[in-house]
Amino acid sequence: MIPIRVITVETASFEGLKREMPGILREAGAEMALDWHRHTLPQAFEPSARRRHNHRPRSRRYKAKKRALARKGIVRKGGQADNVFSGATEQSLETLANVRPARGKITVSMIGPRYITRPVGEEITRMSRGEEKRADRIMEAEITKRVKAFRKLKKSS
Repeated sequence: MIPIRVITVETASFEGLKREMPGILREAGAEMALDWHRHTLPQAFEPSARRRHNHRPRSRRYKAKKRALARKGIVRKGGQADNVFSGATEQSLETLANVRPARGKITVSMIGPRYITRPVGEEITRMSRGEEKRADRIMEAEITKRVKAFRKLKKSS
């Protein structure tokens, strides 16, 4: 016969956690969105973003004009980054973000120039597989942290 020792630990009720879960998900989603704004968004303005985010091809004429302007110092990053010309868009989008988590979605509002059209906006906000995995890990870690904090709070009450 194998001796078995049973230890019981009282945790928060499932009902209490069930009630708190929407708030926990909103908070975790907001943290994930802030991380996206701080770490993932700036990568959309790097030359490597073309391959990583599958940007639409730019015409030869446009690329040649952009490189010529880069040699004159008008275009930033040597004219190699698809979504960077003067850097005004990059600077305005990276400066301030308003994160609004809601049930089932998170909205990140940023101030940017009017000339951002749908294709460019989609390129800027598109995430690679690695970036999606990072967002998943952050969301999972934030949910775990908040559930543990909830349980700890319930134990101490």
